[in-house]
Amino acid sequence: MSTQTSNKTFNPTTLPLFKALHGISDPRKKRGVRHDFHSILKLVILGFCCRLVCLEHIVEFASQCWSVIKEPLGFNRDAPPDATTIGRVLKKLDRTELEEIFQEWVSTKLSEREIDASVDGKALRNVCDENGNPIYMVNVFAHDVQMVLAQSEIPKKKGESTTLKTMLEGLFDKYPGLRLLTGDAAFNGRDLCKEIARMGKHYLVQIKGNQEHVYEVLRLHFDDEKSKRAPDAKTVEKKIRENHYS
Repeated sequence: MSTQTSNKTFNPTTLPLFKALHGISDPRKKRGVRHDFHSILKLVILGFCCRLVCLEHIVEFASQCWSVIKEPLGFNRDAPPDATTIGRVLKKLDRTELEEIFQEWVSTKLSEREIDASVDGKALRNVCDENGNPIYMVNVFAHDVQMVLAQSEIPKKKGESTTLKTMLEGLFDKYPGLRLLTGDAAFNGRDLCKEIARMGKHYLVQIKGNQEHVYEVLRLHFDDEKSKRAPDAKTVEKKIRENHYS
């Protein structure tokens, strides 16, 4: 898609992410293939960037500007693929391979930048496993750059804290500038916090008042530390002379 903006030509084929997508192998059999695999992925990402999350809406969008986006995205047919075709391609797509490609692209953009990120457990909308159960993920999101740095499915009988712990090594390797992880009470596990500190990073987790034992230990700890510290400032009372205003 070439458009003229501020006297500069924009072409999506020059985007590093679109180039990186070619590292993903086509899972389809060659017989009966009508549309290029990587072109379909680019179209879906383009639709997501336009805030279109429904495949039917992406196809409708593509149909309206097909003459403009067809060639730059690598298509060679007179009409865009339909929603069923796109759905079949995405279903066969290796999610792990896609995530690795995406994370590698993000890490190159943030390799020299210091960032902080929040971690949270989320249930995927309208996405279920083969038994119809919702899929839960641990999500690592950098607010400064508005990007998801990593996500991982929470295995059965495992919690959010344990899942994040298994992600730490790869997460900090990919993003050396990641300094701080923040999270809610689900991530206050002792083993997780120790591992973050061992790797030379920082954490800030929330403790709820209904966790009485943990809350009391923290309160005593901070009260003890407070008593040892010298005050940051001193308040001096100023005496006004009686005849000051006379």
